[in-house]
Amino acid sequence: MKKFLLFLGGFVCGIVITFFVLIVLAGTSNSDNGINMFEEPGECLAKGSVEIFQVLEPTAALAHTKGDYGYDGTLVLLVNDENKAYYDEQIVKADKCFRQIGTYQYETKGEFLKTVPIVMAE
Repeated sequence: MKKFLLFLGGFVCGIVITFFVLIVLAGTSNSDNGINMFEEPGECLAKGSVEIFQVLEPTAALAHTKGDYGYDGTLVLLVNDENKAYYDEQIVKADKCFRQIGTYQYETKGEFLKTVPIVMAE
């Protein structure tokens, strides 16, 4: 009987430790979805406007910057803290510029990692 209780106690202890390890690993995984925010705002990346081509969340969308002569090829993640919802093909203008506030890393359909700047309109 003593051996059975020791076996049962060891079995239960093993299950508890396994769940604890899984919880710790889940907490240290990439839970920020590839977002790395800067402590201080970075440089001004673009002036003028951007055109949204894919909305990821209502207040976050992938966009191409537009210069005086059309697209300049810079892909950015545009975010706002004003709870304004974005939509596809929307043109967003900045009063001053689009300032980099972080980076966003995601996996493309071709399974490549791509990193783009996160910007906010000023």
